[in-house]
Amino acid sequence: QDGLRHDAKFYFLQLLHSALREAAGAIVRAESAPGTRLEAENAGDGEQFGFRYGNFAFIENNGTQPTRVSLDALGCVGANFDLGARSAALVELMGAGAEQALSEQAAFEQADFEQADTSSSKGTGAAAVLRGLGLGECKARVLFRSDRLLEQTPPPPEHRSLTRLPGGPLQWKAWTEPLATRSAHDKPDKPLLDSLPDSLLDSLPDSLPDSHGHPDSVIHSHVPIEQGIVTRDKSAFASYTRLSTSFTGACTRGGAGKGGGCVLAVEVGCATALLVLVDGILVGSADDRDHDPCTITLNVTLDVSKITGGEHALTIVSEHLGYANYGFREPLVKGIIGRVVLGRNVLTHGAWVIRAGLKGERLGLMHAQGETSVRWAAVKDRPRELTWHRARFETPAQILKAAPDFAVKGAGPGPQLHVNMSGFGRGHAWVNGHSIGRYWLIARATGPEAGHRPTQALYHVPSAWLSQDRAVLNVISVLEGPGGTDLGRTSLYLAQMAKGPGPGFAKQGWAAQIADCEM
Repeated sequence: QDGLRHDAKFYFLQLLHSALREAAGAIVRAESAPGTRLEAENAGDGEQFGFRYGNFAFIENNGTQPTRVSLDALGCVGANFDLGARSAALVELMGAGAEQALSEQAAFEQADFEQADTSSSKGTGAAAVLRGLGLGECKARVLFRSDRLLEQTPPPPEHRSLTRLPGGPLQWKAWTEPLATRSAHDKPDKPLLDSLPDSLLDSLPDSLPDSHGHPDSVIHSHVPIEQGIVTRDKSAFASYTRLSTSFTGACTRGGAGKGGGCVLAVEVGCATALLVLVDGILVGSADDRDHDPCTITLNVTLDVSKITGGEHALTIVSEHLGYANYGFREPLVKGIIGRVVLGRNVLTHGAWVIRAGLKGERLGLMHAQGETSVRWAAVKDRPRELTWHRARFETPAQILKAAPDFAVKGAGPGPQLHVNMSGFGRGHAWVNGHSIGRYWLIARATGPEAGHRPTQALYHVPSAWLSQDRAVLNVISVLEGPGGTDLGRTSLYLAQMAKGPGPGFAKQGWAAQIADCEM
């Protein structure tokens, strides 16, 4: 759901923006204030809040059941309002009760600010259901309510037609990151840090130097160091290698995982993914997809069939999966932030070698120089773990022939190229050195296609980034993290807009998409 005219989200936002336009003056003039908890019938498992701006108010129900809320706390004395499950409304308060409240401006109760942030993103609408509701001494004129969207939303006037480009699967080449291949018994070539001094951030070399021979950013420490300090947010990756790690008993091939298996427990910041390698061989992975609480323990079950007894180099590659884009989460930390425990052995203190980013990033493998920076090998089956992939393709003739969108006044968007990243797992993609985004082919958690269709598979490539010469091929570069399933599924599509709701349009499915635009 990308907000294009053929998507339900477009109409959701259109209705919201229209209502906000009407209330904008009062919202801008009003002093910022926290939300007020509202009394509700059948509050259930959620909370109900109101936010007043002059004569306008947002009201929201965070629960999974419909409820009736009292607007007394917002100054609309004697008025009640029915809200659907996980819904919000923008109303104008009118009448004696509302006027009295304006003069009094009763103190708002302190509420969780993130809820205010959530309500302001869920909207209200346009053709605006301007229905006056008689609510005792006070009346609420409804500008928008998210639980009545289908009543206000017509079928889409156009749809996106996708055509897979001919030519068969892309021909991929690959290069795998060289991680933790050094001997488990090598001694660190720098003194270990006993603790993290206040001046460490200023004394570290710049992370991810360019590809002109500058050394890597490396820290030798007695303990792991939080990822953001190491990378300075110049990379989503950091690697932690613990030298001379002892593997015994259930954590070896001979022990065959007896006693419940071999588990590596790592304290990390939330929204962090881990890949675990022993002497450069992947033996396990895990990820956290939540943003609350923001410090957790990730348990990684290791594949002991790949581990022999004795001392090895244990490498934990941490991938930063982003910060919460709503409310505020504290602390804002990523990577390893606490204890590292293998079975019953605490590994937190030891000889750690910590590196910012990946070698492929320092070599610029996503850019033109990446073609000759490393030795690429043909690959056909599936995307490998911590591996760079590279393929070439022609600019479609339809895009070469089409006039730029801005060249014809009033013209709709012309044909557009999309990359279908199906077959990959999670990572970052570039076309001709331009980032087209980070991808993660996990199934949707909500909505009518939950558990099946991925949250996003198609990634738009702006035509201006494509080669305008048929003799010069485009290059797609992909950094894959945990590994994918099938390179043959990754393909190129041409998208064009066509009139009407489309041959596959179904009102029931349209209603489900609109309902998925919940708070």
